[in-house]
Amino acid sequence: MSSSTQVETSPLPWSPTVAKGPLSEREKGNQTETTLLSNMGDSHKLPSNAQLMDVSIDDAGNYVHTLAIKQEQAQHNLVMTHGSADGWNVYSIDWLGMGRSSRPKFGVSHTLPEEQRVGDTEKFFVESLETWRQKMGIEKMLLLGHSFGGYMSALYAMKYPEHVERLVLVSPIGLPEPPADLAERLKNGTVRQPKKPEDDDKAVDAKPSFKRNVMFGMAMSLWERNYTPQWLVRMAGPYGPQTDKLLRERADLAAYAYQISVLPGSSEYALGNILRPGAFARRPLVSRMQGLKVPTTFMYGQNDWIPAKTQLFTVRNCGHNIHLENPQGFNEVVLREMAELSWGANKSPDLSIPKSTPRIF
Repeated sequence: MSSSTQVETSPLPWSPTVAKGPLSEREKGNQTETTLLSNMGDSHKLPSNAQLMDVSIDDAGNYVHTLAIKQEQAQHNLVMTHGSADGWNVYSIDWLGMGRSSRPKFGVSHTLPEEQRVGDTEKFFVESLETWRQKMGIEKMLLLGHSFGGYMSALYAMKYPEHVERLVLVSPIGLPEPPADLAERLKNGTVRQPKKPEDDDKAVDAKPSFKRNVMFGMAMSLWERNYTPQWLVRMAGPYGPQTDKLLRERADLAAYAYQISVLPGSSEYALGNILRPGAFARRPLVSRMQGLKVPTTFMYGQNDWIPAKTQLFTVRNCGHNIHLENPQGFNEVVLREMAELSWGANKSPDLSIPKSTPRIF
């Protein structure tokens, strides 16, 4: 770690000495995060050298919340964005303005011209990740990004390929081009309804009811004005976490999700700047990644709501949140990527199937 890095750090459980925002909310956040990390079970128990730290990234008091597992004489770094192995340092970070990182005012207005709106938003995340990397003294990393984190991680790898050994995109948003008639569909409320959940290619048009059409129009209006799912959670109060089946089944996860959702809104407002209604990117990655020079792996859940137009690894019995719904399958794919960097594809005994062959875990 570079000598100029300023971090607030301690082993788990974490007892912070500097409060950012209302102390009661920060204390609740510390408690729910520690409880969540402590309830992962023996098979996923964090090692004793795990640390939580707030890595300062500017002079305005902003920081990136980080879970770090550092090894002596480690030769590689795994950095996971929403979000231990021998010879590896492992980091899981919250994007600036999200999770338990600081919540600066997000200054990219939805009223800006679309090109500037998207460009300024992408810069906010890419440059904050680059500043974090510099502060941590990481020269190269295996960068793993999930969903929104996949989109931003891909952009980071395009701008700073010299610092990315390998890129793993887990159910990334914003990859495909939108349907040619997306604008028309959004205007008249037409939706695509597959005949079978697993068969999107045989989708048929269906005109929604008047009530649903009105609700759809309201949702689209709110989205374009940068209202977010977190805003709905804040409006729902303590009932917010009950809207997700997985959270209802995990009290510790529900408490953690609620505590980070009720914090002041910040970079969550980027979602409407990046995505059109329907979760299609305003500037799709598929046409922008042609010149990407970093080795890249894609991973999707078997029942993922994101269409896997580029598919290499499929993880069974899970949807979009692979790491939560099938952590074993998720870990197998990540460990494979780590093994290739550690030993090379021709030396690891676990890499008998060529990477060009789609695999199911």
